[in-house]
Amino acid sequence: MTAELVLLKLTFHIMRYLLIFFGLLLVAASCAPTPTDSTGGTTDTTSQYKNNISTLFGAGGKNITDNTGYQVASNIIWKDSLGTLRSLDSLKGKIILLNFWATWCSPCDAEMADLDSISASMAPDVVVIGVSVDKTDSYFEIVRQFAVSRGMKFQVVIDPAAKTYSNYGGNGTIPWTFAIDRTGHIVHKFEGQQTKAQFMDILNQIP
Repeated sequence: MTAELVLLKLTFHIMRYLLIFFGLLLVAASCAPTPTDSTGGTTDTTSQYKNNISTLFGAGGKNITDNTGYQVASNIIWKDSLGTLRSLDSLKGKIILLNFWATWCSPCDAEMADLDSISASMAPDVVVIGVSVDKTDSYFEIVRQFAVSRGMKFQVVIDPAAKTYSNYGGNGTIPWTFAIDRTGHIVHKFEGQQTKAQFMDILNQIP
């Protein structure tokens, strides 16, 4: 066997092993888990944020009471439809109505039209944010369909682990709503279902 033939066969085997090696790499890559962020959700935009719906980003620090005697609202971070991070802290200077709810909660459902009306009529001075504690496997799509069916336009942040609810002192009650003043302090807590008039009565008292 000539040296040229030996070299040709050697080259052929090397190429074959390289093709097998890279093929195995591609298979391994396709089976790898989807990258996640700190919320545990995938980075796919359709499952993290879309229009006015986003999963929670970060844990939201616990509330503290400062020298004003009022609780400082725990910061909440979400993404807008473009993937830009937004937060409660960035909304200081505005009045915030923070509502904890779930799609399976009928009293929560009964409040949605009023919350949407407040959001539309009092923007940009008053910002309504709804934190969903739905925790089914397909929570993003369930909440999205719920919001679309009811024409909800205010920001929805999905927290399936209810971390934010716990940080705000959740006691098992929903709906549960907080009125937050322009300095980021909680000035009123609504437990259970409220009417638009009840929400407005408190909002109109916040300077």
